[in-house]
Amino acid sequence: MSSCRSTYTAAILWVLLSTALWTLIFAAAKFADGSMGTFQITLLRYIGALITALFLASAAGGIPKHRSIRTGSHFLRALCGSGAAVAITWSSAHMPLADATALSMTYGVALVLLGAFFIGERPERLLLWGSALSLGGAAVVMAGKGAFQGTLPFGPALAALMGAVLMAVEGLLIRVLGLTRNL
Repeated sequence: MSSCRSTYTAAILWVLLSTALWTLIFAAAKFADGSMGTFQITLLRYIGALITALFLASAAGGIPKHRSIRTGSHFLRALCGSGAAVAITWSSAHMPLADATALSMTYGVALVLLGAFFIGERPERLLLWGSALSLGGAAVVMAGKGAFQGTLPFGPALAALMGAVLMAVEGLLIRVLGLTRNL
């Protein structure tokens, strides 16, 4: 039981670190205050990710060992992830950060729907309740910031929702690629 508990602890710590890093990445455009564009921030993020991936791949047996036969699917996954990052970063710079984050984090609900529709996964009742709670939480965050009292900036809100859809498609592709052999 202690190894299971330590595994969960490590996973929770990695998720917290990931969340902190993503928060900085998505808020970077807001922090830059217009002095650096969304595309430049996203490009720097991906340069850092490429350096990290190359380092990790070379440390774990070399790059050829990690070559995939499904390069088209991986390219589409990367394109969706990159598009989501640009959309969410841009929307975060052009509307209240809490609203942009609340809208973009509805990707989990979209992923549940895509999984049910495209690969026939049947969400359990608890997952459906969790999805409804997630959507309710997004509405509460946005209502707390006044999004429903005034006018929500249509373009940035649409970009945040598009980012959520792109993240959901990326998640679906990760799931499908994870189910297939000889990636």
